[in-house]
Amino acid sequence: MPDAITHLALVYPFRRLCPTRGQVAALYMGCILPDVCFKAFLYGFQSSIYFSEPTHSPLVLLAICYFFSLLFDASERRRIFVILYVASVTHVLLDALKNHHGQGVVPLAFPFLLRRYELGLFWPED
Repeated sequence: MPDAITHLALVYPFRRLCPTRGQVAALYMGCILPDVCFKAFLYGFQSSIYFSEPTHSPLVLLAICYFFSLLFDASERRRIFVILYVASVTHVLLDALKNHHGQGVVPLAFPFLLRRYELGLFWPED
């Protein structure tokens, strides 16, 4: 199952490409960012699951990563944004590999299409 540890392990080899500690932090933060935002909307704001699901859309992740990149120093903000976004997309791609009972997991084209996609290579319990 792609849980937080699996997502972190996926980006761990790429930490050597990040020369500063802030960039390494952004790499690790980005790979769990879609799930953190999903849980924040679902449990923190008591929103419906349909409102929380777009946090796994690559288009919505652009806005989320931009917001979180503003928390870092202005001199490396652009690189932090790219690191956050690439790590978040790896999260989404790993989630797209699992089988979620044919319902789909990733709303790839949200807000233009509401269809969710999955490849179904393994079950969430594996």
